[in-house]
Amino acid sequence: MGNYAHFENVAPSSLRDIYSRHGEVAREIHRDTLRNFTGNPDLAVDLVRESAVGADQGVLDKMAQYDVVSVSTATGMGSIIRSSGLSDKDNIDMYRQQFEQKDMPVYVVAAGNNGRSAASEQPRLADFSRTSLVVGEANMGDGTPFMEGHSSKNNPTIASDTPFNRGTAYQYYDTSPSLDGHEGLVQDWIVEKEFSRRFDEFRDGDGKGLDDSAIGEAYWKIQEDLITEKYSESPAVQTQLAHFMANPQDLHSLVMAEIRENTNVDKNGFTSDIDGTSFAAPEQAGYVSGAMHEQEQREGNNLPILLKEEISTLIKLSTIDIDHREGQESLMHTYNNKANFEFSPTGAGHGVFNPDMFRVLLDESYEKIQKDHDINRDPVTIVMTADKGPEGKFNGNAVSLHSDTSEDSNIVIERARIDLNFSVNGTVPHYVTVDRPGEDPQASRMQQASNGAEMTGWARKETDFGETINTGDNWNFDIHNGRDSTLEDVSVTVYGYNEGGLMDQMMDHSKKVAPQFAPQPAMPAPAAEITSGPPMETNNNVDTVPLASPLPM
Repeated sequence: MGNYAHFENVAPSSLRDIYSRHGEVAREIHRDTLRNFTGNPDLAVDLVRESAVGADQGVLDKMAQYDVVSVSTATGMGSIIRSSGLSDKDNIDMYRQQFEQKDMPVYVVAAGNNGRSAASEQPRLADFSRTSLVVGEANMGDGTPFMEGHSSKNNPTIASDTPFNRGTAYQYYDTSPSLDGHEGLVQDWIVEKEFSRRFDEFRDGDGKGLDDSAIGEAYWKIQEDLITEKYSESPAVQTQLAHFMANPQDLHSLVMAEIRENTNVDKNGFTSDIDGTSFAAPEQAGYVSGAMHEQEQREGNNLPILLKEEISTLIKLSTIDIDHREGQESLMHTYNNKANFEFSPTGAGHGVFNPDMFRVLLDESYEKIQKDHDINRDPVTIVMTADKGPEGKFNGNAVSLHSDTSEDSNIVIERARIDLNFSVNGTVPHYVTVDRPGEDPQASRMQQASNGAEMTGWARKETDFGETINTGDNWNFDIHNGRDSTLEDVSVTVYGYNEGGLMDQMMDHSKKVAPQFAPQPAMPAPAAEITSGPPMETNNNVDTVPLASPLPM
């Protein structure tokens, strides 16, 4: 049997965190989707308590043991600011090498609730994998898919649904977790309760009628008072702490009552009143795992199988177009590339995944490789590089890139990645542009990492999907507003397939079958017909799917 896992290891930062079964539920969603897709109730998904976001070599080696990995942990601001994880140039070089040279799993990661935080930068391990999927969350309303208001705004691959959106309940809360080792979190919770009491007392008393500025000053003043008083060390707090540690159920009752004030949770901790990309990604990973499991079954029956690269491509092809965002009347920006694939680069990427369409495209692929054993299947990688001058330096930050291949063939693009090394003496640039023949220059936001004075940058490009790179093409590259930067090295890695091969044919086929999976908005209720006789009965009961109300993760 194949190996599938959910990687998640987030240390609790507040008392409520120890009541959350976030990682367990994400693993269960990955597993349940896998079982439902395959019809095999015995398939398992491991829960690996390691962070696969800013992974070290040991975690990368663990990941390599699996065929599919789902990840629901986002990159914290601290890991971006500090010289660690995805902010460290040496680690970035390690990630590039690992995913190019080792047999790594399909890496399916939550896009993150960046819409809620308004964050615009999100470095990801997924950027270095050919087969990775960065998953935002979509939902259905009135028969039309829409992006959840909190879902990622920066370079998702696709959007996907979650079981919670369909009313499925999971045991998201452990109603009686162990308090061992969490004395500090319990103490912080007691202090926070006192802070809330004092702040509410102020707002209802002396704070009545004050403006926001005065209220804000009082907020910080109360915080300072608690620190000055050393309230956390006071007998009142220590007495409560001792009581709760000796009688944990008393604390559990209070915390669960707090949780139930805003979330519909039953006595055992089950709820469907949760959402987020943390659960869209594991569901998506379940479909990928299901397809990978099918290849094992086919191989056991001496049938030709699909490669993991082909499966991840079929996932992108199994999407429906989307331009609606929750809570906003204006539509998301979408456009069609030269291959006539629609993209919403700031919302849903390739679109919203449709499981039924995925099933159809898988079966069509099986039929093609069964009928034509010689159909071209080879995944192709082309590296575009630039020549340096006689002194081993570039003449500025605008250079011409050329292919490293001498083969006389055209390649259908699946994904590309820009990589560069540079130094900065002033303002750090955030965008790079690539100008391809016959197309307008495309700007890509550059993720960055450093190691002292040395800097590296990269950008994952999804929107060239289905377009062609021709033998002998030159692409022009530039660091946008990079007047303070010195370019030291640059390349564009293009992943694709040979023109006319299986995936090129499937791209064409996906466009033919896509209309049958397009969403059908609910029809408006028919108007009552005016007649000269008795009024006609009309049925105004139109089936609709209500919009979900997202809650913070």
